[in-house]
Amino acid sequence: MITITEVGKFGSFVSATRSRAVSGEETEDIFEIRTLFGEDRLEYHVIARALIEDNTTNKPLLLAVSLRQTSKIVIDSIRKAIADNQGL
Repeated sequence: MITITEVGKFGSFVSATRSRAVSGEETEDIFEIRTLFGEDRLEYHVIARALIEDNTTNKPLLLAVSLRQTSKIVIDSIRKAIADNQGL
């Protein structure tokens, strides 16, 4: 589980999964983003989609997100922080 918070609380729980559809020689990624608990905000779905795209292991993600505001800069910062700390 990845916790992303500005207020020190878990907030909304969002799951993100990726599967692959194969048609002949072509493959296509299919993403499923769902809010499991809490506020269903489009911004949280965007964050989850960005992180699952970065996830090279094809493991599902569970996010606990509680942010006051979101922007491209915030999302890019989250992606960078997670990429920098993946080995921990």
